[in-house]
Amino acid sequence: MSSQIQLEQTFTQWLTTERGRAPRTALEYIADMRQFRAHLDATTMPALEWTDVKARDIRGFLVTLKNASPHRVGRVVSSLRTWFTY
Repeated sequence: MSSQIQLEQTFTQWLTTERGRAPRTALEYIADMRQFRAHLDATTMPALEWTDVKARDIRGFLVTLKNASPHRVGRVVSSLRTWFTY
């Protein structure tokens, strides 16, 4: 099993058991995290490790959401904040 999949599974478990998030919310957070990971992989060379992500990387990703609804952008910000807190 890849380390990314293991991270996703433990993050999902943490969200639902420790943080009390609904399973659907956990799935949406994982989808946001995957989209951000894809953005990082496409825009950074070499691809960044999670521990090397800087605020500018997050801002660059949020710019790509300029046509998204305010609700979606807010959820993505919450997803990323929660992910980096985890």
